[in-house]
Amino acid sequence: MGTVAGEGGGRQIPMITTLIFDLDETLLYEEASVEATFETTCAHVQRRYGIDPEVMKGTIRSTSRALWRKGPVHDYCLAVCISSPEGLAGTFKGDDPNLKALHDWVPDFRWTSWTQALEKLGIDDEDFGRELAKIFVRERRKRHIVFPETESVLKDLHRIYRLAMITNGAPDVQLEKLNMPGLERFFNPVVVSGQIGISKPARDIFTYTLNQMKIEPETAMMIGDNPVNDVQGAQQCGIKGVWLNRFGATCPEGITPDVEINTLEELLLID
Repeated sequence: MGTVAGEGGGRQIPMITTLIFDLDETLLYEEASVEATFETTCAHVQRRYGIDPEVMKGTIRSTSRALWRKGPVHDYCLAVCISSPEGLAGTFKGDDPNLKALHDWVPDFRWTSWTQALEKLGIDDEDFGRELAKIFVRERRKRHIVFPETESVLKDLHRIYRLAMITNGAPDVQLEKLNMPGLERFFNPVVVSGQIGISKPARDIFTYTLNQMKIEPETAMMIGDNPVNDVQGAQQCGIKGVWLNRFGATCPEGITPDVEINTLEELLLID
């Protein structure tokens, strides 16, 4: 704790003791992981049928997106930020009725997406569509690209701060991304939007996390790549917001991060 002098004595100013992290595009290069998975899977189509992988990639993305919107719990997926690429790979385990509905539906969604994408390119081969669906799942599980500095920075910060995580998405999908590179050991708790039915930037998911940790908002700092979800969402609860701006983006009007950084390593320099 620090002390600020004033009339009637000093007042205590809480120190930051907890860092709350986002996952995708903050610790993991999720966009690159998904892109590599599509490229690898679509290369199988090129080898068998001579279709340009870029053409196939665009077709499967648009086809799966359209089918995803027709899914049985699309409103839930929107609410907790579960996207069609996650549907092509996730298993959606969990007790929530929405997750159970997804779990039952996604096997058909996967092979139908790939089969219809092939059909749009003049290929009638349902067996190959089913094979591609399995390949995508397998390849996706191999690819959880961690930013180079992630692990070393977390090791250093873990010695000083309590680390937690708030991430949008399906619980099993997000936890697998965290566990496969071995990052789960740094965080407690890990709050996933699909677990509680609330996603960033809603105030309630931040309040829920603070209550779980039994801490005051003034003692916490949120770090993430999304100015709206991570910075503005946290600030509305009194949590300081750190914007990780890796690629030189412009912050949306009306949002002022407490701190802006370009790499995770800069967290080690914040007083």
